[in-house]
Amino acid sequence: MTFKLFSELTFPWPVKVMEPDPAKPGKHILREFEVTFAILPPERIQASRDARLAILKKMDRKTVGEDGVEEPLGLDELKLIQAELEEHDKAAVQDVVRGWSKIVDADDGDKPIPFTDATFRALYAIERVKMGLLNAYEEAISQDRARLKN
Repeated sequence: MTFKLFSELTFPWPVKVMEPDPAKPGKHILREFEVTFAILPPERIQASRDARLAILKKMDRKTVGEDGVEEPLGLDELKLIQAELEEHDKAAVQDVVRGWSKIVDADDGDKPIPFTDATFRALYAIERVKMGLLNAYEEAISQDRARLKN
């Protein structure tokens, strides 16, 4: 196969999500949809990693109490940093997602749900979907798995 150089390589990849089966108590059902992912240039990946590391380093900061003694950050400060980290991670995932298919609204006659910022955020807020997206992207870009399958 001929190697093609793209300014941005995008590709479809299945995302698998395990959910409780509403028809069978105590059982799970595997749902699947397709996402179009992009592979980012190395400098953008590094910039995102650096930004994440800078957020994580904030957790090591100390505060100085009224008595002049250094103390670790309080719970409120740590919660703010955690929220910042979660927002960064969400943006990093959204940065590699270009679209999706096979996602429908069960409450609206199985009407397809378009890919928008709002629908991405709503879907990403579902923990099992977030994990499915992360696992799918990792699987897609992992060269080790590709070698094992060939």
